[in-house]
Amino acid sequence: GFRCLDKTYGTYDDDGTQYWLIGLVAVIIFFILAILLESLLQSLAITMLIPVSFIGLFLTYSVTGVPFGTGGFAAMVLLSGLTVNSGIYIVCQYNMQKKQSARSFVASFNHKIVPIMLTILSTVLGMISFLIDGYDEQPFWFSLAVGTIGGLALSVIPIFLFLPIVMRLDGYFHCKKSSV
Repeated sequence: GFRCLDKTYGTYDDDGTQYWLIGLVAVIIFFILAILLESLLQSLAITMLIPVSFIGLFLTYSVTGVPFGTGGFAAMVLLSGLTVNSGIYIVCQYNMQKKQSARSFVASFNHKIVPIMLTILSTVLGMISFLIDGYDEQPFWFSLAVGTIGGLALSVIPIFLFLPIVMRLDGYFHCKKSSV
């Protein structure tokens, strides 16, 4: 048998010592992508999507005035996975093309942008349910929802702007390398 002696919820004092783990996550993601994609430039392009989504997260907390806390930390981990996943979809489709050019990147982008946008939209819509109770009732879930929504909203910008530019550079270097 089990019994509950303390009927209060556990608390966690956020002293900020665990935030270096996000940097470790980004480094691990970079190395895994470098092995998977066999390209440092493509791995760097995908990994650089993470800090841009964090900019959206921090801007959202700044504008709304919601405390960051453990919900914000969890939102950072969630955003790391979702933004990297978006980049991987496009880059892997691009690498499967026989001829890597700007035209093949556009085709890869058009092929994968619908699943990416559906993933982002479904996550944002799912997080709205945590906003209903408000911060006073569930501070962790409210903070997680606010950070995730803001980070995902801004992560769309580098997927549309930054990733195509870097992949164009990759196509340029790939063509130069193969002609030698």
